[in-house]
Amino acid sequence: MGALNEARTPCQEAPEAWVGDNDALRREAAAECLTCPVLDACRRAVAADPTLRFGAIAGVDYGDTSTRAKAVRTVQAGSTETRVCDQCQVTFPRRSKESPSQWAERRFCSRACTGKFQREEFSRTHGIPAEKDCPRCGVTFGRPENRSPAQWLAQQFCSASCANRRNGRIRVEVAA
Repeated sequence: MGALNEARTPCQEAPEAWVGDNDALRREAAAECLTCPVLDACRRAVAADPTLRFGAIAGVDYGDTSTRAKAVRTVQAGSTETRVCDQCQVTFPRRSKESPSQWAERRFCSRACTGKFQREEFSRTHGIPAEKDCPRCGVTFGRPENRSPAQWLAQQFCSASCANRRNGRIRVEVAA
């Protein structure tokens, strides 16, 4: 953990975004983690200690702080079997009530990782691009998680304001 303390990281600037109850802030924080200079050290720390899996850490949003209590209970249950998540590469323990057949089939640490993997796999197998370039401003933008593949294929611009300006529909504010 020495590398974590030496470099100044985004999570040190505003720690409440990483562990708060606001889902949108945690998602933004998890995205900021991906550009952090100590990302690999965070991933190793989370893999070594499952109790760290709460809030946003190492580029993954594990949910609100109540997730920490769940992780602690899982570790205290004494599970010695672990596996690496196919999506986020974090080591996760076997759940106490998980049958041998369920454990044999399980590939992901959470439902969030399962969903993300399935969305990416669908896009890959159906030729749906992960990113596009806005024809108006040139910004490269990615598919939001709440956008269906059909909606994503139909979307041409990075934002409604770019679409409106490109199509000549500029809203003019009139002072009263």
